[in-house]
Amino acid sequence: RAELLDALPADGTAVLNWDDERVKALWTRGPVNVITFGLSPDAEVRATDIEAGAAGVSFELADGGRVELPVPGRHNVMNALAAIAVGRAMGVPDAAAVAGLAEFEMSPMRMSLVRVGALTIINDAYNCNPGSLVAAMEVLVEAAGEGTSAAALGDMLELGDTSERAHREAGARAAELGVDRLYLFGTEVEGVEAGALEAGMPASRVRIYESKTALVETLRKELDGPAVLLVKGSRGMRMEEVVELLTAEAPASKSAEA
Repeated sequence: RAELLDALPADGTAVLNWDDERVKALWTRGPVNVITFGLSPDAEVRATDIEAGAAGVSFELADGGRVELPVPGRHNVMNALAAIAVGRAMGVPDAAAVAGLAEFEMSPMRMSLVRVGALTIINDAYNCNPGSLVAAMEVLVEAAGEGTSAAALGDMLELGDTSERAHREAGARAAELGVDRLYLFGTEVEGVEAGALEAGMPASRVRIYESKTALVETLRKELDGPAVLLVKGSRGMRMEEVVELLTAEAPASKSAEA
């Protein structure tokens, strides 16, 4: 579909992801002015030399210097490139865009970093769906490096008839990515456990807990060295309470024991 391109006036500008072949195919229907972004060699706003870690991600902007993003995740490189491309369309110099990106702050509970001793927590508890969960686990493994990677996961809600399959696939993907441990809370996460075990994760590294308090007690015992913990689940699961318990910033609500 190319309704947005069709709706642009003759003097409009389209900002297009040049790594997406579907978008390239739509370009023939677009306006005269276009700014492309991506990792493709022929993208106008292009990233090279990408480096990623728990503290953030950086890359070289072709003809624009080094870009430092204080948020983890390689997927954020594409978000930054899109922002720079939009800035060019609006007349914002690359240098100003790069400076702004360096000051970027994520919304609460969206890939927020919290440190408790040797443990780094990636608090991504605001919400969860299959795509965002896989992306977050990729960030987790990359951020952990040689250290322990662990995920405290709650149910993905409102998936209807696809719920069991989606949870199984998430568990399998966790095993394939090399996530070391899974700490699960809820009922739908039984599918995550099943998928992880089927994909080869040892049973001793996957557990389902009846309360977040019990889950956190185990985390404190088992993650006593350098480790990165991802905390994620659908909004209704209130997985941020795991972070609150770990940091002792606030007591868990009654639903923590549900």
